[in-house]
Amino acid sequence: MQVEQLSATLLIVPKNPEKLTSEGRAWLASLSDEQRAWVEQDMALRRRAAELARRLGRDEEALYKTLLHFRRSASERLRLGLRHGRLRTVARRA
Repeated sequence: MQVEQLSATLLIVPKNPEKLTSEGRAWLASLSDEQRAWVEQDMALRRRAAELARRLGRDEEALYKTLLHFRRSASERLRLGLRHGRLRTVARRA
């Protein structure tokens, strides 16, 4: 199962593992050790984002994405920023 598929499946998995339904527990048990570790790590990250959102009064999803990006190296974040951004500070006029 690819990470994208796991991410899409996580939409139905609660942040708190104690609140998993029997179907969710069966799904989690069916994963490989590597996949289960990824899911558990992602659930912990989502819990951290929810805690920060409550405390800071910010958007939970935005905080989650920010925490995800902090896991990347500085060079990887720069590469992604340059790929999606502009290299020039001012756009050329035709």
